[in-house]
Amino acid sequence: MKKIIVGILVSILLTTAITSQGTVFADVTAPRDQLEYGISADKVICKEGYVNAIKKSNNTPICLKPNTAEKLAAKGIVTITATQAMIDEAKNYHEAKPIGTITKLVTVVVPGSSGKLSNKVNIAAYNVAFDICTQKTAILAPEIAVESDSESKSVKLVGLVPSESCQTSVVQIRAANPDTITLELLNKGGLAKKLTALEDRVNTLKAELEKVRSGLSSRLRDSGQSAEVLQSETENIAQIVQLRADLNQARNELNRYLFSLNVIPKFEPKTLDIKKSIAGTPLEGIVVNKLAATPGIQQKDVFDVAFEICSGSSGLRVPIVIVASDVESKAVQLADKIAPNSCQLSGTKIMATTADSINVTSGETAEKSTTVSDLEKQITDLEKKIQDEKSSLKSLVHDPARPANFNEKFIEISENIRDYRVQILELKSKLYRYLSQG
Repeated sequence: MKKIIVGILVSILLTTAITSQGTVFADVTAPRDQLEYGISADKVICKEGYVNAIKKSNNTPICLKPNTAEKLAAKGIVTITATQAMIDEAKNYHEAKPIGTITKLVTVVVPGSSGKLSNKVNIAAYNVAFDICTQKTAILAPEIAVESDSESKSVKLVGLVPSESCQTSVVQIRAANPDTITLELLNKGGLAKKLTALEDRVNTLKAELEKVRSGLSSRLRDSGQSAEVLQSETENIAQIVQLRADLNQARNELNRYLFSLNVIPKFEPKTLDIKKSIAGTPLEGIVVNKLAATPGIQQKDVFDVAFEICSGSSGLRVPIVIVASDVESKAVQLADKIAPNSCQLSGTKIMATTADSINVTSGETAEKSTTVSDLEKQITDLEKKIQDEKSSLKSLVHDPARPANFNEKFIEISENIRDYRVQILELKSKLYRYLSQG
């Protein structure tokens, strides 16, 4: 049975390896899904900024933020399998280098925006057009830092910049001297870079192995496979053995990443057991389990509660957990939706007389799920409109034969993009309030 599952896994990986270099992956398959498809608990892949840990009660793998993992490990709830280097990498994720480039194209003053910051300095608003370009890695939702001699801010854009392409957009910033305006791309990529590095290593090792094997084969063919000839080639044979071992190790690691990112959702092994939660409860409908409740160090009547919430076959769009004790009750709204037949670990603080008095239950509401769906649809519609405006802006600023009314058209398109962007960000702000922890 194990060979059958491995065979299916290899076939999946062979089909996905073709497209991996041109794709950005927002997330990876849930740890328990990876485990069921044959990946060992200590080899589970986590999304960027998270590390792998094992729940001590049942050896279940789970991906946690590094600080959370360390806290739970200190309380004896989990064992961290990630190396210290991986933990440090997750902690320092935001210090990684950008995965694309940004080029300032045109700077046009906004009519009627000039004003004096003091008696000597005139400040005006400027619309700045720019190109964001990618190489092998696409960028989802670009974010840029915009600075001038008068203002500094971070601007979140909307829409995907496909791999090996450029996208034109615009931002507005106030400045006394427009020459001081600078733009910096803030987006970074970790998993995509890891995949590319692994693929490059596999290809390099394959080339090296083929070169040594071809040379050995040619020499043996020319001189005959005598014991004397084989003895003289001992060093090359040892090199082949080592290269093969290195290649298998690199390919196995690459396959684990590709599988965790590209597993086909509709494939369901018939012979595997029913999925279970971190606490070992079968996933049949919504499951909420209290994992631990420990008194605080400074306040003994304030408990740190760790819990999990698991979805049924339809998933949970707005996961809410009601945590109640003999003293108080609170609703904890998780930030991320939960995919079908998977779990999410979280925690909160609550006042209680004893740990046994603390209970956790599901509190998801249909009203919030409907609101989230409506917000997402509005965002999608506006993203289509802003993409059309960006296409118009790109045609305008990249056309060497600029029309006589270039400035007017530039200002009009820029304002449309800015208006749509504000609407999208406002809607996303509302969406975040629904999806964030309450």
